[in-house]
Amino acid sequence: MSGPSTDPAASGPRAAPTRPGRRFRLRPRVDGHPLEPYLYLLPHAVLFLVFVVYPVGFAIYVSVHRWNILSDQRPFVGAEFYTRLFRPGTPQFTFFWKTMGNTALFTVITVPLLIVCALGLALLLHEPIPGRSFFRAVFFLPTILSVSVMGLLWRWMFENRTGLVNVILDMLPGLQPVAFITTVGLAWVPIIVGTVGGRWASTWSSTRRPSRPYRRPTTRPPRSTARGRGPSSAT
Repeated sequence: MSGPSTDPAASGPRAAPTRPGRRFRLRPRVDGHPLEPYLYLLPHAVLFLVFVVYPVGFAIYVSVHRWNILSDQRPFVGAEFYTRLFRPGTPQFTFFWKTMGNTALFTVITVPLLIVCALGLALLLHEPIPGRSFFRAVFFLPTILSVSVMGLLWRWMFENRTGLVNVILDMLPGLQPVAFITTVGLAWVPIIVGTVGGRWASTWSSTRRPSRPYRRPTTRPPRSTARGRGPSSAT
């Protein structure tokens, strides 16, 4: 007399084990005072209030008063100085729109020139040329210097008589030093060159990665998600 059958095929198809649903887990709670994160933000907040919020607020306060440092009388004038910006014939109208025109001219010249120089530099330094790491360090050096230091360096280079540019021009035959600093039209040259030379490194660093050749990502076969199943039976 035979016992119960132990053949797996005889008992029907085997059901796959159910996988429990994925539960949302909260991050572990860190013990501490609830005001502790604000304590870390306090130094930056103090500096921001002292050097940004207070100067801007005080400038707005001064702009709505007739301010005179030699007098104690500072009457409130409201938006009078702001309306003068759009009133022809006033000093505010002349200086404001002249400044706006210079800013627009500066933007139109420097922004395309900065993008072209930075992109060309990124493409050039991407090639395997000798000393590539050295030139990358040299071109990136202006970004670690402050704006005031860069301004002093470019002013020294374009000085009217003792500047490096005028010294080189004086050494070349048939050329004479040029008064870049004191000439109205030529003053744009050190300003534009200094801006492009001081800022192209940051633009170059942002365009250097897209200049690399695109590589198509490799596809991997999907992993099997069926767990607990035995090997498939061969027929």
